[in-house]
Amino acid sequence: MSSLLISLVREYPGRVENALRLKTHAAQLVQQNLSRTNEVMDTVFDIRRMEYMSALSQERNIFSGWELIASRDAAMSVFHFAKSMEALKANLHQCETLKSAVDKAAMRAATREFTSRFPQYEPIRHAIAHHGELRRSVAVEAKNAASGPFDKGGLKVADGAKGLHLTGSLNGEMLVTIEGHLLTFKLDEECLAGLRAVASSFNDCFLEASRAIHEAATR
Repeated sequence: MSSLLISLVREYPGRVENALRLKTHAAQLVQQNLSRTNEVMDTVFDIRRMEYMSALSQERNIFSGWELIASRDAAMSVFHFAKSMEALKANLHQCETLKSAVDKAAMRAATREFTSRFPQYEPIRHAIAHHGELRRSVAVEAKNAASGPFDKGGLKVADGAKGLHLTGSLNGEMLVTIEGHLLTFKLDEECLAGLRAVASSFNDCFLEASRAIHEAATR
């Protein structure tokens, strides 16, 4: 159990990196599409241009969708990373050698570092995973709608504005609404570096424990 959880903690930053590479590639495709669109706009207006513009718009929507898919997957991986850390701490008692040798103070520090870097990881995950459920009735939808004011990621919402239900991307950030809050998740190099830093700190907690287990196994 413990070895599996440790491997998962090490694995999730790689999943976030894969998601980031997909998002970056999709963003590049969007920009290439926009360049072609601008070129077409300079041509003579006729039915063929209209058809081509429509095709380009559909293509751009697909690429933008890939960006959102990548952000959603990364946000889920951040959540699962946290839950793997929690499970590992909860299951330490199953291995006395591991429990006695692990650096618990460093483990607590790594957990604090994670929550500092990703303070909204849990509600963001719930907004993604339960998107349909959060709109299953008028009452539930109203409960989860966000209100203003809000000013982030290029989106400004006036104070007093109500009934906001936003799910999508804006200027590279994913937007979700849940429990009256409008939350954002930005998948970028800083996000990846932050998760890697936490994973490294968390893995360091087990260096002495790993040596102790190896010595016990080779006696």
